[in-house]
Amino acid sequence: MFVYNSYVEGSVDFIWGEGSFYFLSSTISPNTPGISITADKRASNTSIGGTVFDQCKITPSAAGASIPDMAGSISLGRPWNINARVAYIKTYLDSCVGAAAWAVWSTSTPNNVGVFFGEYRNTGPGSLSTSRASFSHQMTDLEAATFLLADVFSSISWIDFSALRISPFSITNTPATVTVTSTITPTGSVPVAIVTSTTIFVSTTSLKSVITKNITEKVSTTILTTQSDVYELTTLTATATSISTIVPQAKLTTLTFNEVASTTLTIQDP
Repeated sequence: MFVYNSYVEGSVDFIWGEGSFYFLSSTISPNTPGISITADKRASNTSIGGTVFDQCKITPSAAGASIPDMAGSISLGRPWNINARVAYIKTYLDSCVGAAAWAVWSTSTPNNVGVFFGEYRNTGPGSLSTSRASFSHQMTDLEAATFLLADVFSSISWIDFSALRISPFSITNTPATVTVTSTITPTGSVPVAIVTSTTIFVSTTSLKSVITKNITEKVSTTILTTQSDVYELTTLTATATSISTIVPQAKLTTLTFNEVASTTLTIQDP
């Protein structure tokens, strides 16, 4: 189910079930204090789906706002089973959201081991994360990327994106560089710089990054010949580490005397 620019109001677990639910730029309004907004479940912990609120607003209904007990009483969700998966992303959380923000299913059956309840770059008085439930997550870029629209549904070809006035969230990475100094091996009267084949660990939150490798100089003298290569990392899965391993291949570049060359690897979005 894909919901856009809508108003959803309800009481106990008013957004519930098993499947894929994606709310974009919508207002979600509890009208009763002390309740949970979502009750999510999945068949297994590898099943596609879950419930996502992207750039939404969580605020009480007009009637609910007048109830004295509403402030700090609302839970973002509770797990119907241990495979529950819910994310609030770049969403405004009103003061109605409690400090813990998430609840167990019940005292006798908490269902909180194995669930994934995540928050990413939320705003508002209810977004303070210092006292969040221990089984919830303040998501990294990599974790949030698993809730991209294309990953919540098996296909998004049925969504008319031309009707949307706001785009679903995306993860934008700041380009980063890491530099490896080459070794210089004299060969007769012309030294040759050989790029050291050192393993470099590059941290990236992009699901697919392009590594551009260029030989540059550290001093003002001119490199007589240069070589550049482009490497493409394998696509990371939802469970993959954000640390990627780059092993530069040995490259020969003709230099003048007293010159120091370096290899710069630049991480860019594809």
